[in-house]
Amino acid sequence: MDEFAFAAPQVSIGSLLGTRAVVRWYSQNFGAHDLVTKVKYFGVGGQHSISQYFTTLPFDLALGAFYQELKLSDQLIDSKTYHVDLTGSKSYSILQPYGAIGFDSMDMDVLYEDATNPGTNVAVHFDRTNHIHLTAGVQAKLAFVLVHAEANVAAINGLAVGLSFGY
Repeated sequence: MDEFAFAAPQVSIGSLLGTRAVVRWYSQNFGAHDLVTKVKYFGVGGQHSISQYFTTLPFDLALGAFYQELKLSDQLIDSKTYHVDLTGSKSYSILQPYGAIGFDSMDMDVLYEDATNPGTNVAVHFDRTNHIHLTAGVQAKLAFVLVHAEANVAAINGLAVGLSFGY
């Protein structure tokens, strides 16, 4: 498998004293004949406005910390990811461009059955990896809908789009 992608629901609650909390989750059981029989995904994090303490800044600044866990099948893949970042943004009418510099840390274990020797399990622990994470994006506030698109340069580069209702 070269790639594995799925959409996960996210609930964001904020802003209380300049703090926003985020929870993401996804869980699905598949058939026993599939390579991936089960997916469990959970993420939690938060972001706190630090520009509220520096009223002369010409842009908004926030500090964030996030944790994610992804499990495929019972023990096929078990990964844990940590992310911290500093995000800057500036609002212009309905558009808000933003950028962030962050740090990612990932730990992963894999357990699978050796196809050439049935009944023999192979366990692999990948050493923790750490990487810089850069983000550039823009969001648009349209009535009760928030749309965003971003590009990420990190250990794995990616593009993300999102749609939120109420903001």
